[in-house]
Amino acid sequence: MVLQRAVVVAAALFLCAGASAAQERFRIFFDQKSAALTNAAREVIEYAVKDIRQKGVRHVVLVGHADTADMAPMALSRFRAQAVAAALRRGGVPESVTIAVSGVGAEKPVVPTGPDVREPYNRVVVISY
Repeated sequence: MVLQRAVVVAAALFLCAGASAAQERFRIFFDQKSAALTNAAREVIEYAVKDIRQKGVRHVVLVGHADTADMAPMALSRFRAQAVAAALRRGGVPESVTIAVSGVGAEKPVVPTGPDVREPYNRVVVISY
């Protein structure tokens, strides 16, 4: 009975801890068909690194996006998120901070568009924590 209660309490604490969803903090934009960081992107990442370190953030979530005109949007969105993750590490985000990387391609656009539309706001990695 005591063990069962401990499991229930632990599960409740886990669910409560997970209930606080990550909040969007920064957006890193990319050129079309590219996962290369622009100078503007590097500046935003530099600021993000400082913010993550100052706030003692322990978990960062990166979600890459692509527009509907991009070739292989799913892969490109992941490459973009991986590029941001690498830049965050190089910039000084410690290994103790978990960085979750994912790409949603053109399936979850920031700005809804039709097929084969070049939309700069959809070529983005969203940084949340």
